[in-house]
Amino acid sequence: CNNKNQIFSKSETLNVCIPYCTNQQKALVVLTNCKKRNESLESSLYYLSLQPECHRLDLADFMIKPLQRVC
Repeated sequence: CNNKNQIFSKSETLNVCIPYCTNQQKALVVLTNCKKRNESLESSLYYLSLQPECHRLDLADFMIKPLQRVC
């Protein structure tokens, strides 16, 4: 029974991860374009990246973390 739960859990994870991984590059392009068009967004994201809990990582760095965990 425990193996079935593990298989189901992995299957559910893949159902989320596959679309995320597939669209991740597009999302980074959208983020880059939004930051180019919106100076306020760019400065806000920069300010947030300087917060201690972010360890100088920006939003794009956090967006790739799930992809790194899958691979």
